[in-house]
Amino acid sequence: MRFEKHPAPLGAPPGLAKKDALLPLMNNLGQLAQRSAVIFSKTGTAIYHSHHDLIRFWERAVRRANLPVRLTQGFNPRPRLVFPHALGLGISSLSEELDLEFHQPVELPVLESSLAGVMLPGIGITGVVALPLEGRGRQIKESRYRVTGWPAGSDLALATAVRQLLDQAEISVTRGAPGEERRLDIRPFVSNLAVSGGEVGLVMTLRHQAGGSARPDELLALLATTLGINHHQLGVEKTWMRVE
Repeated sequence: MRFEKHPAPLGAPPGLAKKDALLPLMNNLGQLAQRSAVIFSKTGTAIYHSHHDLIRFWERAVRRANLPVRLTQGFNPRPRLVFPHALGLGISSLSEELDLEFHQPVELPVLESSLAGVMLPGIGITGVVALPLEGRGRQIKESRYRVTGWPAGSDLALATAVRQLLDQAEISVTRGAPGEERRLDIRPFVSNLAVSGGEVGLVMTLRHQAGGSARPDELLALLATTLGINHHQLGVEKTWMRVE
């Protein structure tokens, strides 16, 4: 490891060599001083980064921002990163969350500005929120998506397809790798589907429970088939999520 490429971490005593200045950051795996949630957007070309790509990006970002994050244990310590929800590939979002733990307090404006300076194109910091020190990990409970790209004049047909879908007692989809497929009823995870006015658009509100959740692409595939279109031509953006 080439320590000389990294500046001293936030809060390191002045006068330390860069290699020595990193030791408190690299060795501090225990004391919890602060928990914060980073709210960020993922748009443009960033929607094609997988969740694993996003994890690697944020590991580098918190190091480049010189933040005193807590690390995992083991032979290869990494920043502790908690994502309440893994966004699907190809979906843009205005409301993603990353939860961080720190072994030294960091003022929220400093945290926000430090991260804003190391973002990739398409990843933007929209806010930071203080979290209680105690408590279990946060989990997503509900999410909302706006879907555009429907054919012009298809609002009535889409509204009819939505109503028919919601009237079903069961919405069955197939999941799993070939040879390991299983059927799953996702109707309990669909809170609401609504066709918006103006430009033809669909707003989906989905529940996330211990038993699972519905995926936007599963519902869109069913609706698009009814309308005789390819659901891959639609644009999907997550506009909101509730995390507890």
